[in-house]
Amino acid sequence: MEGERNKEKVGWGWGGPQHPTPSTQHPAPSPTLPLAVLLSLALCAMNLWGINKDIVGFFHDDSIYTVVAKSLSEGKGYHIISLPSSPPETKYPFVYPYILSWIWRLNPSFPENIFLLKAVNVGFLFAALLFSYAFYCQNIGERRIDALLYVFLVGGNPFVFSLTDYPLSDTLFFTLTLLALLFCSHRGHPPPTPARVALLSGVVALAYLTRQAGVALILAGILYFLLARRRRELFLYLFILAVLISPWLLWQLSHATDTPRNPLLLFYVSYEKPAFFLLWSDPVQMVRAVWGKTCHLIASFDLGFLLPLFPGLRFLVYPLLIWGGYLSLRRHTVFFYSFLLLYLFLVLTWPFLSYRYILPLLPVALLFLFRGIQAAESYMAARAVSLRTKRSTEHGERSKEGGGQLVPCLVRLPLAALLVLNLVWLSFYLQGPNTETTRAWYGRRLPYGWDGFTETFAWIREHTAEEDVLMTTYDPMYYLYTGRKAVRPGLYKPELVFYPDRKPATNPGLVQEIREGLAALGVRYLVIDPMEESTDKEAPAELLDELLRSYPVRPKLVFNSADGLHKVYALPVERVTSDE
Repeated sequence: MEGERNKEKVGWGWGGPQHPTPSTQHPAPSPTLPLAVLLSLALCAMNLWGINKDIVGFFHDDSIYTVVAKSLSEGKGYHIISLPSSPPETKYPFVYPYILSWIWRLNPSFPENIFLLKAVNVGFLFAALLFSYAFYCQNIGERRIDALLYVFLVGGNPFVFSLTDYPLSDTLFFTLTLLALLFCSHRGHPPPTPARVALLSGVVALAYLTRQAGVALILAGILYFLLARRRRELFLYLFILAVLISPWLLWQLSHATDTPRNPLLLFYVSYEKPAFFLLWSDPVQMVRAVWGKTCHLIASFDLGFLLPLFPGLRFLVYPLLIWGGYLSLRRHTVFFYSFLLLYLFLVLTWPFLSYRYILPLLPVALLFLFRGIQAAESYMAARAVSLRTKRSTEHGERSKEGGGQLVPCLVRLPLAALLVLNLVWLSFYLQGPNTETTRAWYGRRLPYGWDGFTETFAWIREHTAEEDVLMTTYDPMYYLYTGRKAVRPGLYKPELVFYPDRKPATNPGLVQEIREGLAALGVRYLVIDPMEESTDKEAPAELLDELLRSYPVRPKLVFNSADGLHKVYALPVERVTSDE
C-alpha cells in the first residue's frame, strides 16, 4: 500500500496525474543559457543608458512611492509626507518602498539620486529576463533561436522596457509572478517537497506585498493544493503566507482609524470598489464597465505587441496565439490557469485602465504565440512532405532535398514582424534628449519640454513659504522638487473616471465639496500644468476651469511660465466648514 501511494504521488507531479517526461527526469545543461544571459545584459544596458535622470512624477504613483521611500529613509515612518497631515500609507504594500528607501539612504540628495532609484528596476528586469528564458525552456523546450527571440520580445516589449524608467512596483511584481509560475506552472514538475512549498509561499507573499493584485497568486495556490488533495502542503503554504503577510494586514487594521476624513485625501489611502460591487445596485453599469475594460484589455495587448504600427498583423498573431493557448490546455497546472483566470477577473473588474496590469500576462501570451507558431510550422512541414511524397509516387519522380520549406517558413512571419517592430521601437525610444519634448511611458513624446516644470518649481521655491500647501495634479512631484506639501484637485469617482466609451468624464467631483476640502487643508495655491500623460486630461482641465470660476472673486494669476503652459493661481482664504 505504501509503495502504491508513493507511486501515485510521483505520478501527480504538481498539477495532476501524468507520466514523467525525460526533460523533467534528467534536465540537460542549456547551451544557449550564456547567450540568454548576454542578451539580457544587453537589454538592461540599453535600459540603463536610456534612463531619464531628471524626472520623477509623471505617473503620479512613481512619485508616491518615492515620497514614501524618502519618509522611511528619514525615520518618519510609512507615511505619505507630501500630503497635508502626512497620513499613513495604507493603500500600497511596503516591499517596494522599503527597497527604494535603502537606495535613498545611499544617496539622500534629490534629484541627483533619481538614476539610482530607477536603476533598481533594471536589476529586477534582468532577473525577469532570466526567469523568462527558464519559463520558455520549461514549457516548450530549448529551441535555440526561439528561446532567445522569446527573451528579446519579453525584454524589448514597450510596456516592460519603458516602465523601468519609473520608480513603480510593476517590474518587481512582474518578476515575482514569473518566478511563481516557474515553481508550479508545468505538469512535469516533481512532487512538491516542503522546501519547494516554502519557496513558493515566500515568492507569492512577496508578490502580494509588492502589489495587492498578488491575491490572484494566493488564491491560485490554495486551489492548486486543494484540487490536488495535498492537505499538508496546503497547511504549510497557508501558514507561511500568514506569517509573512500578517504584519502588513495588521498595519492596515491598526491605522484604519487614522484614515483622513477629508474627501480629497481618501484616494491616497484606500482602494476603490471593483465593478462587480455594482452587480445588485446597478447591473447595467457593471456590464458596461466590464465590457469597457475588456475592450481596453485587447487594446492594451495591441499596444504591447506594437500592432497599431502594422494593423494587418493582428489577423495572424491572435489566431496563432489562441491556437497555442488551446494546445496548452493539458500542459499546465491548476495553479497556472487559476492565476490567469483570477488575475483577468481582477483586471476586468478593477476601475483602472489596463496598460500596466497586462505585464504579468505578456510572457504567457508570448508563450502561447510561440507554441501556436511552432505547431503551425510542424503541421505545414508535415503537409508539405506528404504532398511531395504523393506527387513522387504518382509521377515516379524523386523528391528534391529542401523542397517545400518555404510554406512552413511563412508561418514565422509574425515573429519576424514582431522582431522588426520591437527593434524599430527601441531605436526611437533610445534617441537622444530633446528639450522641446518630454518622453513619457511607452516612448511617447509629449509636445512640451521639462523646462516649464523646472521654471515653475523655481518660482514656487522662491515665492512661497515652506508651510504653504499647493493644489496640483502632480502633487507628490511638486513636493519632491519644491518641498511644499500638495494635494490633487479632485474627488476620485471610479464611475466617472472610468468611462467605457473612452471619452473623458467631465465632472470628477463636486466643485463645492472640493472647495470645502481645500479650505480645510489650507491650500493657498493652484498649479495648472499640461497633462498629456493622463488619459483623462480633459476632465481635470474642465474641472479646474470650473473651480476657478466658482470663487466670488476669481483667484489671481501670480505666475505664468515662459512657454505659457504652466500657471499658478493664489486662492482666496475661505472659512473652514468641514474638518479634515
